[in-house]
Amino acid sequence: MLEDVCRERRIEVSHPEAQPLARELTDWYLFGVKHPDQLKEMLKPL
Repeated sequence: MLEDVCRERRIEVSHPEAQPLARELTDWYLFGVKHPDQLKEMLKPL
């Protein structure tokens, strides 16, 4: 999932900008958002 989001934003997974995205994805997943499209939607404002 993180790789998909990074690819869409044209950043490397190892880039510092990917860290907050990874954290947000993890938080939303733990909160109960499991569907990949929903997770991507949650990251749009970031």
